[in-house]
Amino acid sequence: MITNMRKQSKVFTNKTGTGVSTEVLFKNLCVGRNMHLPVMAKYTMTVGTTPTITIALQGLRLADDTWMELAAATKTVAGTYYLTSGVPKKCHRYRLSISANTNTTVTSAYIGVGTVQA
Repeated sequence: MITNMRKQSKVFTNKTGTGVSTEVLFKNLCVGRNMHLPVMAKYTMTVGTTPTITIALQGLRLADDTWMELAAATKTVAGTYYLTSGVPKKCHRYRLSISANTNTTVTSAYIGVGTVQA
């Protein structure tokens, strides 16, 4: 897997349980040639027995200030994973949301811009 993650902000360190990350402003991610790259998240997790985590990349819409899900995944194995939103349309803030977490720890998570290729 090839990743090209430019301009990133760390949003979680050793996160257990559910909740949302700190927010990242779009203008802080997309400067100059990064403007047309997709917004993405990278997270690494460790697991205990019978682990499950559901994590989503969310964007705050400009039109009505509501959070919308841009990409989501449910994982049961330790590793490093990526979520990609596609080119952002009308969002000005981004965050990660963990809605289910059983026996997992997100050791680090970032929101940035870039691409992932298999």
